[in-house]
Amino acid sequence: MPRPKFGQRTTVYSSGGVRQPPKVDADELKRRAARAARFRQVDSKTKDQNSPTADEASEVATPERYVKGTCSVLEKDYLRLTAPARVESVRPPSVLSVAFNRLQQELRYEKPWEYISGQLRAIRQDMKVQGLDGSQLSLDVYTTNARWALESQDLVQFIQCLSAVTRQIHTGSVVLSDNVQAEFLAYEIVYSALQGFQLDQMRCLRRLRSIPRSIREHNFIRSALRLRSWAALGDYYRILKVYESLREQPRRFGKMLPSHMLDLLEIFSENIRLRLLRCLTKAYMQLRVSVISKWLRFPTEGDCRSFLSHHDLPHDADVIVCKQCNLNVRRQVQALECRRVG
Repeated sequence: MPRPKFGQRTTVYSSGGVRQPPKVDADELKRRAARAARFRQVDSKTKDQNSPTADEASEVATPERYVKGTCSVLEKDYLRLTAPARVESVRPPSVLSVAFNRLQQELRYEKPWEYISGQLRAIRQDMKVQGLDGSQLSLDVYTTNARWALESQDLVQFIQCLSAVTRQIHTGSVVLSDNVQAEFLAYEIVYSALQGFQLDQMRCLRRLRSIPRSIREHNFIRSALRLRSWAALGDYYRILKVYESLREQPRRFGKMLPSHMLDLLEIFSENIRLRLLRCLTKAYMQLRVSVISKWLRFPTEGDCRSFLSHHDLPHDADVIVCKQCNLNVRRQVQALECRRVG
């Protein structure tokens, strides 16, 4: 009979071929009982901590808790609700519309993004507690907030607004035009592909079957599906070519991709370049910095050297030794994947 490996269980059979239960002594039974008692105490504490309190439950806006605001202040700081919204602190739709137009016309480029983001979040909160989701004003705020968040590379705000807009699209909203619906569906497809969210990608593809044909065959959707296919195949070189083309000739590709797709690709450009560099360092023995700069689509070789230095990749004499760099690149790609937002 071969010797069992370390940690491998062995099954002992009687002469009749029936498995015999293992024998447990009294001390082992006591240890198991004490361990079970400890876990019961931990579970009870966890349930108490995870159960929503009255303040947390009151933050969720439901039809029974909707209010009609009476506040007339245009500028309002965003504060997280810890109790039911008060009527005197919530702005009605007419005031929200004026405040939003003021942000668009006067304050967009005069104030920092932190201030603009806080004002938009306060507007969204006032709409939420009044049950205005799905209205024209609500969708205008969410779409504008998503585009501004991309310009400011605020991925968290972009995800929140993108989810709100696509939720209305998939529920059959007729407020948004076909171009806007195709724009945000394209953002959803490309974002889930660049993040590597497989379930979200499958969900997006299934939902595309139920949307109108005019939107499904839109140029934005076709281009987004092509980018998703390249990301799934690991063809990061083509994605970087699209990124470079959008950066250098935005008007030429304006009818093929949404206006803020360049900003979305800009957020993920470092991740895409690291993944492509991982493939290059695995395939070659040595690579010149000039060659890497062309593959990774940097504007200049100086930008490529800065990228290599930032990621601790030695490039003495304008040459990198791929075997020395591959392990470091793989670790950094894994670290980026662990920090994914979504």
